[in-house]
Formats: sequence, C-alpha cells, structure tokens
Amino acid sequence: ATPEEIRDYTPKRIMEIEANLFAAALLMPEELLKQQWKRTPNIEEMARIFNVSVEAMGHRVAYLGLD
Repeated sequence: ATPEEIRDYTPKRIMEIEANLFAAALLMPEELLKQQWKRTPNIEEMARIFNVSVEAMGHRVAYLGLD
C-alpha cells in the first residue's frame, strides 16, 4: 500500500493489518522460513510445510523479499 492509501485506512483496518502481520510472523517465523526457502523455493510446497494457505505464504515470501 502506498502512504496515501495507508493514511486513509480506518483504525479498524490498521488493526486488521497488524493482526495479519502478527499471525504471519507467528505461523511463518522469518528465520525458519528463510532457512526452508533456501531448500524449497516453491510457494506451494512451503505452504504445505508450514500448514498455511498458498496465498498467505505468497504474501509472507513477498513481504520478506524472498520472491
């Protein structure tokens, strides 16, 4: 999201984004994900390994700059 878009977010939307980031970090810890990504650079396989949706894994991989 651009700074302009974020500025327009409601407090509820900001809380939702923060909750999603927290959940992603909890379910897909950065260091573990990075270690596994070196062995398995495939979003579908990583989603299976971490037991999360492909969409969630795709977002996390992109957020961490691994894609």
